[in-house]
Amino acid sequence: MNQSMRRTAVVACLAALFQIPSAHALTFVSQATNGNTVDLAFATADTIAADIGFVASGSVTITWQLDPDDVVRGAAAFNSIVDNFSDTPFGALTLRVDAGAITPGGFASNDGAMVVTAQDARSVSFAFSPAMATHAWLGDPFLSGGTPDWSISLAGLGAGDTLSITMTTAVPEPGTWAMLAGGLGLLALNAGRRRGR
Repeated sequence: MNQSMRRTAVVACLAALFQIPSAHALTFVSQATNGNTVDLAFATADTIAADIGFVASGSVTITWQLDPDDVVRGAAAFNSIVDNFSDTPFGALTLRVDAGAITPGGFASNDGAMVVTAQDARSVSFAFSPAMATHAWLGDPFLSGGTPDWSISLAGLGAGDTLSITMTTAVPEPGTWAMLAGGLGLLALNAGRRRGR
């Protein structure tokens, strides 16, 4: 083998070793946006990245199909930026999967507190205080290393099965705002009493 062929072989081997995978986590099947926006451009071979822009409160559902590599991997990382492009702040956000199970990671709201109000194996619901007017995020969509991504277990699913993720935002009812204000007022009163002792 001459020197030129050897160099070509070494370069080809190195290129194969350091090639960045172009496959996305799962195979995108469909989306029901209900007039909202969805950006899946940041998904990688093992991470579902779904950035959603809500033009109005409501739901967005994105569906993927598993391939054999996903089944072997057993789980997919998940992160999302949730933008509020409407004129009305959102009081609540729910993330739900129709199969598998969710293990929450980090989460935050750009506008204030984001509190888990309900959680089970397939869904997590949040309340915002104050209501979310700009954006919130789940996991580490900014790749800052500060918050862990969420994990979606694919246990019990096989190649060819589908997984749907639904995000739903809601505007609080006036009665909910009143209850929240009353609850915060009671907390403040209780804190004041404790300081006064």
